[in-house]
Amino acid sequence: MLTPLDIQNAAFHRSFRGYNEEEVDDFLDKVFLEYEALYRENQELKKKLEASSKNPKVISSLTAGPTNEDALAKSSQIIADAQRQANEILARAQEQVAREKARLEELKQQRRMFKEQFQAMLQTFFHILKNYEDGEVPDQTLVLNRLNQDWQAEVSAGVEKE
Repeated sequence: MLTPLDIQNAAFHRSFRGYNEEEVDDFLDKVFLEYEALYRENQELKKKLEASSKNPKVISSLTAGPTNEDALAKSSQIIADAQRQANEILARAQEQVAREKARLEELKQQRRMFKEQFQAMLQTFFHILKNYEDGEVPDQTLVLNRLNQDWQAEVSAGVEKE
């Protein structure tokens, strides 16, 4: 293998129609410096490689940069986390919808009960008006008791229906 010293000590014979000696020397100096740096780096890497066969931690330090596998694992983790969060949000939304549907059904039931109770009260008033003559005014307590009894009967009947 060619060493940096071999390049530095290279000598060329002079000829009549040869190259410019200064240009050749300048070029060889540049080649020497770059080759010397590469040569040293190569020697260091060989030492590290030898050490890595004895210690696996060195291999991991040599390959410490992110790899495609690391990037794929990280992206898979990000996607999994996003999917999990989306599922949680969707589950919460579905729970909210279920609660709102239950609340709506409860309100509909309350509306039905109110309507039935109101109809019963109107029927009671109509019954009172129908059964008493124009000049007769029933006792206020009697009318209220009658309304309350009819209303209680209707509420009980409405509860039993369900």
